Amino acid sequence: LFPHIAELCQSLSPESAVAQGCAIQAALLSGMVPHSEIESAMMLDVLPHAIGVLQPDGNTMVEVLPKDAPLPAQGHATFTLQDVQQRGVTVIAVEQTTDQGLVRVGEFTFLLHRLSERRLPERREIKIAFHMDPSGAFSVSFFDELDPEHVWKRQQYQHGESSALMKLLMIPPPSERNEEDFPWSLSIAVAILAVMYVVAKLLFHEVEESAQIL
Repeated sequence: LFPHIAELCQSLSPESAVAQGCAIQAALLSGMVPHSEIESAMMLDVLPHAIGVLQPDGNTMVEVLPKDAPLPAQGHATFTLQDVQQRGVTVIAVEQTTDQGLVRVGEFTFLLHRLSERRLPERREIKIAFHMDPSGAFSVSFFDELDPEHVWKRQQYQHGESSALMKLLMIPPPSERNEEDFPWSLSIAVAILAVMYVVAKLLFHEVEESAQIL
């Protein structure tokens, strides 16, 4: 039907597209609506189907992005892990269609931060986030409040820049740092400071020798 179009856009709801097109055409034919307003009318892309996380039973999902959400669309849902010390989590994203039921969008696996045996919580929750841009690109991310790196990155995003040394070493603030991670971070910081000291010492030594020659 459309040989000049390589690929048809499938992100629009057909019903919404027809309804908006009819409204614009009626405005043109009536002559009662200024052309400037008609030209500024926007045809927004929306999600044709709701997208969510498939549940273990395989027949239901937890909705994350609702149907007809304007693009770009984003949302999140909170889930409780079965084991606080499990190594990872697999997210199966599905969309709810009217004719085929739940259709798989993709499968995404994430590694989890290992917690200290001395500070195990009774339960562990993570937030799964979905994002769909106007071009149809779909992405999944997750946030773990018990992961010091996740907490630190969120704080940097919310509150702006951090110190140059903290950003260079990727060391979370002391209040968010895990006890097991601290020795490694401290060792890296000491090594960098030692290298900087040696370089400075060599530079000042060369300057002193040059001054003695003069």
